[in-house]
Order: sequence, then C-alpha cells, then structure tokens
Amino acid sequence: MEHLGVFDAARITKIADEVQRITQVRHDYISPRSKLAIDVSDASPTKLALTVRNGQEHSFPIERRSLLQLAGTLDFPVKFLERLQERGHNDIVAANLTELLSREDKDTKGEPRKHLIRELDGSIDAVLSDSYRSIASADVLALALQEFERAGVSVWDLRHTPTEFRILAVAPHIAGKVTTDRNFSGVSRWEGAAGDVLNAAVSIGNSETGHGRFYGKVSILRRVCQNFCVWGDGVAQVHLGKKLEEGERVWTSEETRTLEDKALVSKLKDVIRTSFSAEAFRKTLDAINLTTTRTLGEASVTEVVDASIKVYGLPLERREAIIERLLKSGDKSQFGASNAISAEANPDNAKGLDDAARSTFEDAAGAVLKLNERAWKNFLRNAITPKDETIEAATQTVSRVR
Repeated sequence: MEHLGVFDAARITKIADEVQRITQVRHDYISPRSKLAIDVSDASPTKLALTVRNGQEHSFPIERRSLLQLAGTLDFPVKFLERLQERGHNDIVAANLTELLSREDKDTKGEPRKHLIRELDGSIDAVLSDSYRSIASADVLALALQEFERAGVSVWDLRHTPTEFRILAVAPHIAGKVTTDRNFSGVSRWEGAAGDVLNAAVSIGNSETGHGRFYGKVSILRRVCQNFCVWGDGVAQVHLGKKLEEGERVWTSEETRTLEDKALVSKLKDVIRTSFSAEAFRKTLDAINLTTTRTLGEASVTEVVDASIKVYGLPLERREAIIERLLKSGDKSQFGASNAISAEANPDNAKGLDDAARSTFEDAAGAVLKLNERAWKNFLRNAITPKDETIEAATQTVSRVR
C-alpha cells in the first residue's frame, strides 16, 4: 500500500499510546455544587484548586480551561475573571466562584445541581454537566482503525491536545487531478510532476473534556505539498444523556457512547464510507474545480489573507508566510487562497506549530474552499473594506453558508 506523507510513525504510535493511557488513568466524579469550592492553592498563591467536600476534603489543582468551564456554568464574566487574576486577586476569584456554587446549587425545580468532574494526573481536566456522556477517544481510534483497514486507507496523522483528539486518514487509491488550464500569474503552480493531485481523506475528532462534539468530516489531501484540507461535510454528535447520580463514576458500556453505541458506530462507518467513495470523491473534486475559476476579483492578496485571519482566527504571526506563499503560487483564485492557508500545516511548514494550530489551518482552508460562488463574492467584497465591522459581516456570511 502507498503511504502519502505520514508525518512520523513514532509520533502516531506515541499519541495512540497516550490516548489509551488517559482512558485508563482518568477518574470521574459526580458532585453536587454544594460540595464544591474553589480555593487558592496551598502550593502557590497564583494557582487555584477545586476542593470536593464529601465527608473528607479532596483538593486538586484546576486547569485554566476547566476553571473557565466552571465560570461559564455560573455566568461569571470571563474577562472580569481574567482581570482579577492578572492583578493577583486569585482570592477574590475563589471567593466569588465558591459563593456562586453555594447560591446556585439548585435548579428551577429545586433539584440539586451537579457536575461531572474529570481528574487526570492529579489535576482537574474538565468541569462538565452531570448529563455529559463520555465518548472515549481510545475507542473511537480502535473503531476507526478497523474501518480504515477494510477500506484500504492509511492513517496520515494523529493530533492530540488537551481539548481534542483528531484522526487524519487518506486513501492512496482514490485520487484525481485539479484542473490547471487556467491563468496563473508568476512562475509557479500548485502542481508536481504528476499534476495537481488530490486524494480522498477523512478527519475524525472527539473531545473528552467538553470542548467539542464527536465528528467525522470528509477531507482531501493535496499530494504535492501534503496539505490536508477539512472539507466539512459529515456527522456530529453531542455528548449528552440522562443525568447521573453522585459519586465516582466507572463508565459501563450501557452508559458510554463508545463502541457499544450502535448509532455512533453507524455514523462513524457512514462518514468513512462516504469519504472513501470514488463517486463522492468525484463530486467533491468537481466542486473544487469550480473554485479554481473564482478569482480574487478586486481584492488584493493581502486583503484576502487578512480577512481569512480575522474570520477564521488564524495565528497573526503566520500572516507574511501565507501572503508570500499565495503570491509565489501565482494562483490568485479561491483554490489558491485555500492552499496557501492549508500549506502552513504541512510537514515542512508546521515546525513550531502545535497540533491545535495545525488543525486550525486545515479547518480554515476547508471553510474557504467550501464557500459557494455567492459567499465567495461577499467574502471578497467585505475583505477589501478595512473596517472591522465589515469583517464581522464576512464572518456572518460564512456562518450562514457553512
């Protein structure tokens, strides 16, 4: 089997092992709000800890992302929290959150409000609703690998951050060429010796900490630069179910949405089949070929890149690299703009980027590529006007057509 641009086999194995380890060592607790408190850490006045008071007191350092989750459930303004912490007022943050936990301890029906507390390696990894259902990333990976083997496809990369696990896979045997019979300015093109070849691919993601849904999305791999682009069509499922009882949770197959959830298994299999269907890939390729005919119009390369950074939240420090890549490509089209963005995540250019940033570039490139003709024109129209409010309008336009 041909393998296309695997980043690093050792890296993939290491991430797979870590995902499995997390499943084995994480502990979950269901606790009423009335038994929770936020305290200044004994180890450092600049750190906060979550204390569970259930007969005995158990105190754990709380990760910043988990603290923000808790603040969100209590409607505590995040910007205010950040200002207090910046000024060294962790004691005020702790006192306010603890008071709100005490006062907001019952729902509108008078029932105790509870949280699912996820502890990992001695720290609070997530503060979630008591109706949250675990979708274990290790099980998602195991199922995906089974389906990949049946489909004859290869794992291209694994990504793991504190908030998301992502699987990228590609089919070496399902490929097609993007048309290059269009006008280019400059001396370079988006093509190699075999032409501008794309391969069918899939992106599968999951969050075990409440920062996103389980999803599967049709994707493409651009072979010449090893750019991965998340096209976007697929399935998604939220982590919700019936409320849970107080105490430590040892998840059973009946309670978790993992391999035993037939609906989840069916959805995952469906998106993998769709992603690696020759007919579906042909339709995707036809849609991509349309983007090669849509120029930047009156917008400059700089304006298009700046608008993409603002709309899709791309790292500002990569601005000059994206502009340079788009200019050197000579391809001033929607397709060219998408590739200039996704190229930031390829093996040669991704040095210094963490997994979250790589995924951001791939998602943004897919979003740009998927804009229909009307949305692309609106995006360009708003891009050439420098006022911030027009960029917000561009964001709204993109949201409506996704």
